[in-house]
Amino acid sequence: MLGVLTVAMALVQPVGMSAAEAAEFLARVQEYLVHRDKAREGLPKLKDKAEPEDVTAYAKALSDAIRARRKGAKQGDVFTPRVTRGFRRLFARGLSAATHDRKVVLTEGNPTGDEERLQPPSVTVNGQYIPAAPLSTMPPTLLLALPALPEQVEYRFVGRALILRDAVANLIIDFIPDAVP
Repeated sequence: MLGVLTVAMALVQPVGMSAAEAAEFLARVQEYLVHRDKAREGLPKLKDKAEPEDVTAYAKALSDAIRARRKGAKQGDVFTPRVTRGFRRLFARGLSAATHDRKVVLTEGNPTGDEERLQPPSVTVNGQYIPAAPLSTMPPTLLLALPALPEQVEYRFVGRALILRDAVANLIIDFIPDAVP
């Protein structure tokens, strides 16, 4: 099922990225999801009406299991150099003409470290995105230009870095430093 989803998502080519760059990126995301699914196999099922502390414990157990499976993961495993060039072109085109979108990317909910009481999350592969840190918003025009992701994974910004985040495990899968021009 996920393979079909990846192919379907790759057919919608983002403006600024080549079809090959988008397909490579989505294939890498698919590889991550395979590791994620295998990590979930060893975990107890979360009840339908789970308490908040159960959800938090499940997320931590999932992130620990994913980290164990991806022990050697490093920056550039998903955002390969070729894929990174495509994303940088996409951001340069999408944000240079739209100053409003650039301001939104750089300010709305984006943990930059300028907040008085909160340090931005440390951007490391397999690192946890700090639950207390705000989640940046993504301008709809920019989100529509990016390759579509499965629901378990999302794009976020931390400062000028683009991160790929596991939405349940709250884990940073990979990142592009200085992605925003």
